[in-house]
Amino acid sequence: NTPAPADTTAPALIITGDSRPKVTGDQLVLSFSDTGNLDADAAHKPANGAFTVLINGVANAVTSVTVEPQAKTVTLMLSTAVTSDQTVTVAYADPTTGNDANAIQDAAGNDATSFAATAVTNNTPAPADTTAPALIITG
Repeated sequence: NTPAPADTTAPALIITGDSRPKVTGDQLVLSFSDTGNLDADAAHKPANGAFTVLINGVANAVTSVTVEPQAKTVTLMLSTAVTSDQTVTVAYADPTTGNDANAIQDAAGNDATSFAATAVTNNTPAPADTTAPALIITG
């Protein structure tokens, strides 16, 4: 009847493979590895300002943060949608080095550490071609 050891491992951002950071339009999704689920309490989610999103080197404000505990994802809504040809990076600042009420954290309260500007895969589709064909009458 020995209890399992306490979870002391913080969630870690996944930066490789299919779960690496990705953006489609105005939604940027971050995936985390952890032994448990992320904290689902809406009162504990990180502040919009904890994230720095750069589109072609220009800041794009985060308007909301949603945590999906079982999928272990954090979705950022951006103030301006990304187009298919833009480069995107995201950084996160944990409010303090200790345990914070408003941070990316697992259900055991372990905070994810801050991360510097990290490349984001841009999955935004190219706009549809709406130009009608034109007859060439010269040359």
